[in-house]
Amino acid sequence: MNSLNLLIIESHTAVRRALATRLQSAKGIEQVDTVATIAEALSYMKLRKPDVVLLGLRHPLNEELKFVIMQVRQLVNTGSCVLVLASYADELEREALLQAGAQQYLLKTIDTPHLIQSIEKAVGAVPKTAVSPPFPPMNILLPQPSLF
Repeated sequence: MNSLNLLIIESHTAVRRALATRLQSAKGIEQVDTVATIAEALSYMKLRKPDVVLLGLRHPLNEELKFVIMQVRQLVNTGSCVLVLASYADELEREALLQAGAQQYLLKTIDTPHLIQSIEKAVGAVPKTAVSPPFPPMNILLPQPSLF
């Protein structure tokens, strides 16, 4: 795994600190930053683009789920790989967030080696936007308008 910059979005201070501590010493993770809210994350992302965003959920009500879906789409649109960390499994939430562009939906109880493996897997699954084409571009000659 190449060195990654990671952003953790988690509203609970203790969980945010624990995740950062677990991941700061991981091989291949260059920097771990943390914020408490999506708004802070979007401000942060104007200055620095993380490779991976870990989004901690607090299991919203159904009407709030629409807002979380919009937030995931915003994060994905920045070009970062988004992994959702949930306190407990919710199949409806999982499907909605994966459809919104999250790479994975994981439980917060995941152990460190499996979390790092999930990050590596997710980053490997995201196509790079600046990838050169597999074949050199072809020079296409367009017909010229006739003068007669």
